[in-house]
Amino acid sequence: MAFVSCCACSPSVFGCEDDSGCAGAQVGGSCEPSGFCSFPDEECASGRRYGEYSGQGLGGLCVDPSDSTSTGATSQAGPTTSTSLTTNLGTSTRTAGEADTASSDDAGTTGSPTTAGSSTAGVCAEGWWDCAWTVRQSITLHGIPLKSPVAALPFSARVDASLLQDESLVFVDEAGALVPWEQDGALAWLRVDVDPGADTRVWAYGGNPSGPPAEIVGSVWDESFVAIWHLADGSDASDLNNDAVPNGVLPEDGWFDAATRFDGVDDQFDVPATESLADLRATGLTADVWLRPELGEGTTYKRIFDKSDALQATMGWAILLSHTMPLGQIQVDMGYELAEGRAMSGEFDISEWVHLAVTIADDDTVGFWVNGEALTSSQTPVRGMVLSDADQPGSIGSIPGEAPSVRFYEGLMDEFRISRGVRSEAWVVGTYTSGLPDAVTLGALEDLRGE
Repeated sequence: MAFVSCCACSPSVFGCEDDSGCAGAQVGGSCEPSGFCSFPDEECASGRRYGEYSGQGLGGLCVDPSDSTSTGATSQAGPTTSTSLTTNLGTSTRTAGEADTASSDDAGTTGSPTTAGSSTAGVCAEGWWDCAWTVRQSITLHGIPLKSPVAALPFSARVDASLLQDESLVFVDEAGALVPWEQDGALAWLRVDVDPGADTRVWAYGGNPSGPPAEIVGSVWDESFVAIWHLADGSDASDLNNDAVPNGVLPEDGWFDAATRFDGVDDQFDVPATESLADLRATGLTADVWLRPELGEGTTYKRIFDKSDALQATMGWAILLSHTMPLGQIQVDMGYELAEGRAMSGEFDISEWVHLAVTIADDDTVGFWVNGEALTSSQTPVRGMVLSDADQPGSIGSIPGEAPSVRFYEGLMDEFRISRGVRSEAWVVGTYTSGLPDAVTLGALEDLRGE
């Protein structure tokens, strides 16, 4: 017989009729004459203590030795709490003391997975991932009009602060699989696969006193990323340790969370010369960033990112902002042995925040994207051999090293990333659209215990 709770959706008190009703919660559960479960505890004279979900004020108390009589066979040993990450697709029919059973029309059907051995032991709310995690919140990334699916798309969500501070926090997709995530200030960055026009739902789960699962889920950032600067500071969120050294920059509220303000005079991040950032033009590259330029004067060439060796570059590459307010253009300079190459974008409005993506293919063909739309471009032909930039450092917001002040970027930058290889149109559109204010909806905080 399974546990009988006072409310199927709020299992704050569990009763039992025999020992089988105490299975699955802790090792050696027994049903006492009081109708509530007890478990082995050497500190009690009876050797047993009532479970925390016992009623009549018995929860957590030692069983009176004169009353300690089991109503049936002792249950089999089971896990103390559930940190298992193996889930079954389909709708779970498991109740306490029973093995997980799942029904599914086929292997690809998404249902309501659970895991065995939940510490709350009782009837989970329908669709709950694992009863050991007692609090959850839904996160819905709304359908994006894409031409093709996008795998491993990063997006951010401002989940409830109590969950973000919860050491047991995990993210789970609708198939019951754990979702890679990382914290960035008040945000959680998640990695999901997105189908054109389809909503993508993820659940944030917390409230497990036993803490997070031991398994490593994986990185939010796919292996193409070589640098991810959230720009609250210069830390690189990739595994490649391309940390940028701040020089005069200040944190400020940005498009996502904390961003960086550049004063246009002497502010920059110094980026070291590393193997992972070397010679990206040989394989192609993609750089994307959220920008809010200040309305400065003139048409000077403000550096967004520069890894070139001179104003007339013979090696490396640079992304520049040229403007005649309120319109701007993006310029890409590429160093060659004989002469510098250049590509220019069409004009766009830079009076508000914009998402910029620049692609440089392995033949140095340049593409420009602003707010998910491709810009027209013009480009000078290749002039000579491409020299290695492996030993050339870089800069966010300026020319590397000592540079004239007119070249410093002025305004805000947020979430600057560099990838090896040319990202697809769908990836660029998905990255921009998922970053819009109404792209993500959060559900109300749900508590399995009804609190």
